[in-house]
Amino acid sequence: MSLAAASGAARDPLAGFDLDTLLAGAARLRANRVALSDGALDGPGALTYAALEERVSAIAGAWRELGLAPGERVLIVADARPAPVIAMLGALRARLDVAMLTSGATADEIARFALSVDAAALAGEPLGADDGLEDLLRAAAQTDGVRLVASLGGAVDGAVTLDEAVGAPVAHRAGGTQARIVTARRDGTPVAHAQRTLVAAALDFVTQARIGMRTPILSTLSPARFAGLVAGPAAGLMAGAPVVLHGPFESGRFLDVLERLGGAHVVVPGRLLGPLGAANLMQQGLCASVALLERCDSPEGIGSVQRASPPAARRLPPIVDLIAVDECAAFAEPRGPTGLPGPLAFQPHTLTLDGQTIVSIAFDRARRGGEDAIMVRGAAVSPLEQEST
Repeated sequence: MSLAAASGAARDPLAGFDLDTLLAGAARLRANRVALSDGALDGPGALTYAALEERVSAIAGAWRELGLAPGERVLIVADARPAPVIAMLGALRARLDVAMLTSGATADEIARFALSVDAAALAGEPLGADDGLEDLLRAAAQTDGVRLVASLGGAVDGAVTLDEAVGAPVAHRAGGTQARIVTARRDGTPVAHAQRTLVAAALDFVTQARIGMRTPILSTLSPARFAGLVAGPAAGLMAGAPVVLHGPFESGRFLDVLERLGGAHVVVPGRLLGPLGAANLMQQGLCASVALLERCDSPEGIGSVQRASPPAARRLPPIVDLIAVDECAAFAEPRGPTGLPGPLAFQPHTLTLDGQTIVSIAFDRARRGGEDAIMVRGAAVSPLEQEST
């Protein structure tokens, strides 16, 4: 009998899970399957799990070669593209905490967030020949603790090119302290997420949205926020499915990618439902399902979230509501066969893992200030009330 069993304590089945463990396992079990792409699965930007594992190992070595030590923090400005995800996974493997911001952040916003999370490095991907990462460089000039700015693409004056910082490759290593991922609330306040929380949220998403390993996920959401990370890269690693990241959004390129994928689980902001329907893209042949993201600033706002209705069609793909609750949770609820939004169930989501039943997210009603309030809890929920990151 184990010590845990003898003491009556149940082992936490999520304790050993982090994104690097999922990647290492996928690279071992399905090395030749596509893991990550910015377009077609047979395109030049597609990486198999084996190739992604190799890239992440090299990037982890590059972070260390640049002088970053375990426990330090890098801030990555990210759009829905593979390069920031690879940089993030490499940093996690190097045991660096990773803070994430969306690409719309200004230099001042980047500087404030870098100060609040004590970032030692800033990184971003230039999105064209004229993109000199000026906002990152200006932010670094305002932040004493930042030692370097890294380019996740081509050479940029004033920045190091991460791919060229060749260090000893870093292999996956189980155990030890797991690095954390930090995202920003609407007001710029940082929220730190344990990787096990993100894994639980991704497992809940793929379960509710019925995502398996054979159908790709096409996401337009930035991985710099809880919902985009969970319903994109983390969900792909959990399900073993290819993840195609599309950003910045361009309707023509999006249509081309969707048609070339030949059926995908599409993850988009809810406001794109109308344009998708107008372009006749809400078809079962093109979309295996459509997850529509809506946001609310607090659990109390969940019930009043406005959700779009689909166009009239004979054969709609399954539609899933993806509700992001601030930066603490993102839960999915499938709609009925009509595709019309109905009342949210507010029923707890449970998962079975290693023979144990886990509550991934539950909704508790309580009295707060004399009024009814909703609170969210569970293995897939990050606490917002943090003194520091």
